[in-house]
Amino acid sequence: MLIDPMRFAHLNVTFFTDAVHNVRKSAEEDRPVYDDVDFVRITIAGDPKNIIVARADDPSGVVDERNRRLPYKEVHKAAYDAFKAGQSYKGEGTPLAQLPTLSPARREELLRSEIYTIEQLASLEGDRLARLGMGARTLKDLAVEWVSRRARSADVTRLSAENEELRERLAKLEQLAARERNDVIGDEIRAAKFAQPVAEPSPFQPWADEDIVNWIVDNGGEKPHHNCSHATLVGKADDLNAEIARRNKARAA
Repeated sequence: MLIDPMRFAHLNVTFFTDAVHNVRKSAEEDRPVYDDVDFVRITIAGDPKNIIVARADDPSGVVDERNRRLPYKEVHKAAYDAFKAGQSYKGEGTPLAQLPTLSPARREELLRSEIYTIEQLASLEGDRLARLGMGARTLKDLAVEWVSRRARSADVTRLSAENEELRERLAKLEQLAARERNDVIGDEIRAAKFAQPVAEPSPFQPWADEDIVNWIVDNGGEKPHHNCSHATLVGKADDLNAEIARRNKARAA
């Protein structure tokens, strides 16, 4: 089950290990036996005296989709993972140092009240806000405005990223379409080449050059130059033969 870490941004969650007397083993071994047990300490930002301490494996008030109460170490997984890795964890959110106009003295007062992030300051209400004394409402308003501006900025950044992704997708589609158009054009050109009629071989092709020359002269054609190639002679004979066929057809009509 995925849990939005900002859901508990108003809480300060700390895990620690403590020695717990194992009564059963102590009785069995006739000596004091202790176990290392992971615990969680939870306070509400701005109310450090309101403390919850429980075993990390104890069920919390958060349930999953099967209505199972999740243990604290699952609900606050980021904090627990940091604890097991030996790292410090000050909760989800933005450090108070990022809030403009907040003086060092005022920041120290907030830290002493276990308010570590701008989001925690923005969430303060009622007695928790009143405990900060004079100017508390102004501080909260500054924090709320900062969170609001960051949300708007995040929306702009998200939209910009989505637009860039859309532009990239359109460019890829245009490239694909261009390739498909080129493929179609290439297919049409190849098809046109194959569709061209193949010329029938000339009846004069197997003739000797001298015989072709004599036939041209005998049929009223101009005698070709003696340096003409075989292909030229065949072409001249074909042209004359076609002309003779046209004249015969015209006379017959």
